[in-house]
Amino acid sequence: MKVNVIIPSYNRPEWTIRAIQSVAMQTYSNWHLILVDDGSSDNTYERACDYLKSCDGISYTTVKTPNLGVSHARNIGIKLSSSPLISFLDCDDWWFPHKLEAQVNFLNNNPHLKWVYTEELWLKNDQPFLRKKQHQKFDTNIFENCVNRCFIGVSSVMIMREIFNTIGFFNEDYPVCEDYELWLRISNKYPIGFLSEEHIVKNGGHDDQLSTKYKAMDYWRVKASASMLNKGLSENQTQAIKTFINKKAPILINGFNKYNHPKKAQEILRIKSLIEAKTL
Repeated sequence: MKVNVIIPSYNRPEWTIRAIQSVAMQTYSNWHLILVDDGSSDNTYERACDYLKSCDGISYTTVKTPNLGVSHARNIGIKLSSSPLISFLDCDDWWFPHKLEAQVNFLNNNPHLKWVYTEELWLKNDQPFLRKKQHQKFDTNIFENCVNRCFIGVSSVMIMREIFNTIGFFNEDYPVCEDYELWLRISNKYPIGFLSEEHIVKNGGHDDQLSTKYKAMDYWRVKASASMLNKGLSENQTQAIKTFINKKAPILINGFNKYNHPKKAQEILRIKSLIEAKTL
């Protein structure tokens, strides 16, 4: 099966080219790359296009959009895709050569599954980062695990295109935690496969990383998890969300009040109150 590889980029020319190189080195050759530049203000798009033009035999599409965020860029890539399989690769990450081959083989051998992700090698400031027990990954029916933590790396996922036809795309209202919100929607409907081998390098610790740019990311996780209630969840799934929100809400409310963000404090208080009243 053909795979559309979607790379969103923004002001990272060297890393974007490195990501493209890791796709070009894949042992699985039936892919088409879609590079979506999210309105870079430097020469990232031009340099990436020049590099692609210099590579013989690479099948690719490039597009530059206004700077509307990574979710918008990924969604453009999904809409441009025509292959049955989609893989995402953030431009600051890169793949090991067997990544696509391993995932295509897995899905071919497990036709009851429509998405799969892999283990990751983590780097922080270019040094290996030792993960803790809390970073454990899960497979099959993972919704309740997803509520507590976003453990699926976007760059590690391969997903059937048809899922987006039923679940929808990345939520562009979320500047961060957009992957957490999407994984909740998908894992509520579809079990997932997991490959325990490291097939990607996840590069963190840099100054322009979204997770360092935005504070109080649990604000977005509370909003995302609350939005799943009243969507036909099981009793255990519903309880997992309520437990998560009841744990995070007091911390967020105190923080927002302390740092003079009363509207956000009121919003989280409203969500918590609705849960307590069992009206959500």
